[in-house]
Amino acid sequence: MAAKLPIAPLPLDFRFQPVATPEVAARVAELADGEPVGRAADFGGPEVLTLGESVRVWRAAHGVPRRTVRLRLPGRVASAFRRGVNTCPDHRDGTVTFARYVAANEGNPYAR
Repeated sequence: MAAKLPIAPLPLDFRFQPVATPEVAARVAELADGEPVGRAADFGGPEVLTLGESVRVWRAAHGVPRRTVRLRLPGRVASAFRRGVNTCPDHRDGTVTFARYVAANEGNPYAR
């Protein structure tokens, strides 16, 4: 949705740890086929990126969004995303970087 706007207001300082979908699928299949483990160990991508860094990678491949503006969101949940509480940097088990994933899926409408 942000790509369709002339200026995309986004929380550019939120942190994420993207994992390529084939790696997620392999992990889910491994867990489904194995013995019960209770709570499975965390599984994260190889890098923790801010949304701003991710947007720059996406823009380089797709040309959109042309401009972004930092949207400052208040509250505890937004603060947790800024701190990267949703990431697991001690479990960088995925191997495909976000840039490599975007490049490999150029032209794939399901990767957008």
